[in-house]
Amino acid sequence: MSSRLMVYPPPPAKGGITVTNEDLHCLNQGEFLNDVIIDFYLKYLVLEKLKKEDAQRSHVFSSFFYKRLNQRERRNVPDAANLPIPRRKHNRVKTWTRHVDLFQKDFVFVPINEAAHWYLAVICFPGLEQPLLEQSP
Repeated sequence: MSSRLMVYPPPPAKGGITVTNEDLHCLNQGEFLNDVIIDFYLKYLVLEKLKKEDAQRSHVFSSFFYKRLNQRERRNVPDAANLPIPRRKHNRVKTWTRHVDLFQKDFVFVPINEAAHWYLAVICFPGLEQPLLEQSP
């Protein structure tokens, strides 16, 4: 039976991640890390380990973002067949950033799980329109 161990960050903070004893079990040797542990750790790093100004320059997506972005279409979705694939993918996740402007961030982190392996995609300076050369001091 699964029981709640903690919510991080705790209420009244928004976006709290609930960690259960089952989630904790996945930290045992020979077990696979799950979405909750990945999301918890990334949130912990941003909130506890980054300087506030660095945290504000970054956005970390939930581990479910990439899954949703690449989810197969349901057959009964009207008008989906008429849209190009990039537009269909965008439509699946467009509300995930309604409160954040990704192009104002310096770093965007996207946790990805494929074939039982975790990856972290890091998008640097998504709003940069052309290369920017800086002189070394």
